[in-house]
Amino acid sequence: MRIFILFRKKVMLMNSSTVLVGCLLMGLSKTANSFEMIIVGRLVFGMSAGFASVATIYFMEISPRHLRGAMGGLYEFGFASSMLISQILGLPDVFGNASLWPLLLCMTAFTSAFQLIVLPFCPESPRYLLCREKKEAEALEAMKFFRATKNPEDLKEELEELRIESESQTQETMSFLQIMRNTTLRKALFVSFAVHLSLQLGGVIPVLYFSTHLFNRTGMKNSESAYASLGIGFVKIIMNLFSMFALEKFGRRFPLLIGIGGQAVMLILLTTTMHDNFMSNPTVQTLAIVFTITFIAFNTFGPATICFMITAELFQENARPTAVSVSFVVNFTANFIVGMTFLPLMAVIGSYIFLIYAVFSIMLFIYIFINLPETRDRPIEEIVNEFRPKSERVDMAKLYEMRNKPGENADNPLMEKGTAATDGSPSAPLRTKSGVDGDGPRERTDSNTSSMRSRSGSSADRRYSLHRRMSLQGTPC
Repeated sequence: MRIFILFRKKVMLMNSSTVLVGCLLMGLSKTANSFEMIIVGRLVFGMSAGFASVATIYFMEISPRHLRGAMGGLYEFGFASSMLISQILGLPDVFGNASLWPLLLCMTAFTSAFQLIVLPFCPESPRYLLCREKKEAEALEAMKFFRATKNPEDLKEELEELRIESESQTQETMSFLQIMRNTTLRKALFVSFAVHLSLQLGGVIPVLYFSTHLFNRTGMKNSESAYASLGIGFVKIIMNLFSMFALEKFGRRFPLLIGIGGQAVMLILLTTTMHDNFMSNPTVQTLAIVFTITFIAFNTFGPATICFMITAELFQENARPTAVSVSFVVNFTANFIVGMTFLPLMAVIGSYIFLIYAVFSIMLFIYIFINLPETRDRPIEEIVNEFRPKSERVDMAKLYEMRNKPGENADNPLMEKGTAATDGSPSAPLRTKSGVDGDGPRERTDSNTSSMRSRSGSSADRRYSLHRRMSLQGTPC
């Protein structure tokens, strides 16, 4: 997954090519009379699903700050719409029959081919180009493309924010072990894990994978259950669109907590209505269907939409790729465990399996309520500062005020001489403009950063110094 460090666009293009290989294997399996080709094709699809996590980074990095939530929700929208289309195409009257099922397995080739044609015309993300490659001119051109403007003045504030993030980073991309050794970043990573687990340990996989089985328990026939499952697909799309709106209107915490709390309540109700002692009652059967669809609504409104975009908001550029990839590993591992254990556990304890998922949802609700800060319309530097211990947090209000007041850095506690790194990040060499340590404006000896600041003038020197001091005092990067 460290390949994410090198590029975004090329990984997505490579991934689309990989999907085409999987489609080819499965599509030709009937002709070759080989079920092994289906197995290998599914393994290829599984690999591509993991690499698809880079798309969430790309979405978040090309998005303006006020649309990060809606853009991040596009990942779940793609999943929900694809699921609904697959359910429709998989009906016996369409492609879900003995003669046409190979075509059904090849349908993904159309979207992959479309991406291979269109994506080369899109630039890399501006944040990646400036913060990772230090290519300010290319970052500006990419920003013009994504903001549909040719006037650099319209992008001045956003470009300055990227410059500050780029200058505040003190080391190359962090590994998983480096993040785990860093108290501040470890806390942010555990919050990311909790949000991802609220999706999988909340029991959504059994409902999606075994919806026909669950509806059969309510007395439906197989043909009726297949059409009833379409309702789940429609609900996911509707709630995903609603969630994308809510993320920008109410922030991230409110929809997420409402979703987790609501799914916990629905799971408790399903424990009762799916119990063998009550399933013979027609009213209870109807309630079980209603609670199942309502559970999907809450899950999509909160965890399903938010978990795929929140991680990118909790980390700066040099920790973001590793954090996103590891969070996806946790997500898919939980997905596998829940999917493999649901039917065996349900055969033993019946509907009480939903009570286990409810307990997990309640525990994760409490943890997320305590630890997840609001991220809507906030700079990344401000979000990561929230994960520091309260006694060590930088006063962001004073920092922003000092950006606009030249000549006051000497009295700023962030500028105290001799401050050492406390977050586990190696500090770059510092020197005054006269070449020795002192109280004057400080600059890093890195040639790329120096050339960037020389273009921005003394105001950028002052901002760089303040953010550099933040990094040296332990602010995560």
